[in-house]
Amino acid sequence: MGKILVFGGSFDPPHKGHMQALRTAYDYLQPEEAFVLPAYHSPNKVKHSTTPLDRLQMTTAALRDSFKETNVSVHPYEIVKKRRVYTHEVLERFSSYGEVFFLVGSDLIKDIPNWVEGAFLKNDVNFVVVERSGIKVPEVHELQHLTVVPGRHRGKSSTAIREMLRRDENISKYVPEGVVKYIDKNKLYGGKYGLVR
Repeated sequence: MGKILVFGGSFDPPHKGHMQALRTAYDYLQPEEAFVLPAYHSPNKVKHSTTPLDRLQMTTAALRDSFKETNVSVHPYEIVKKRRVYTHEVLERFSSYGEVFFLVGSDLIKDIPNWVEGAFLKNDVNFVVVERSGIKVPEVHELQHLTVVPGRHRGKSSTAIREMLRRDENISKYVPEGVVKYIDKNKLYGGKYGLVR
């Protein structure tokens, strides 16, 4: 069996930085399949700004704008569960496809041993992180199977993009076009809208 790349997250909203990280990891690992999993409710978040269905639709739009490969897809696994889903559960679900590699942000690396089933995760699970301009991957960590992929992408975080929307600033530089249209059509994040001009 080949490699399976899994990229989970809040995607509230999904942005070009997410897609660039996925592209870089995808090109580096050359997986048989890649799955993007919007969270129903991220374990490390108190609440989300949008509904799970909105985030699923936005992630689908982002992927449609960013990938032509047919082996890269959005999977509703966590949304269908309608509850918080933990990394070890995702591994159990997708391990039948092949050797699973989890794409994570560099800011999460030191926290993984504290997650549910942290000892198992840090010792037995493959994690992938893509380098970002101006952000160093921690050199000291407990992960036994970490692949650091060279990268230079930069952009705005989802938090920064939500703030831009509240200030009615143009986000098109940082967010795929399909996501901008979805936000505009559904009046998400509390701005005045009219984003698509």
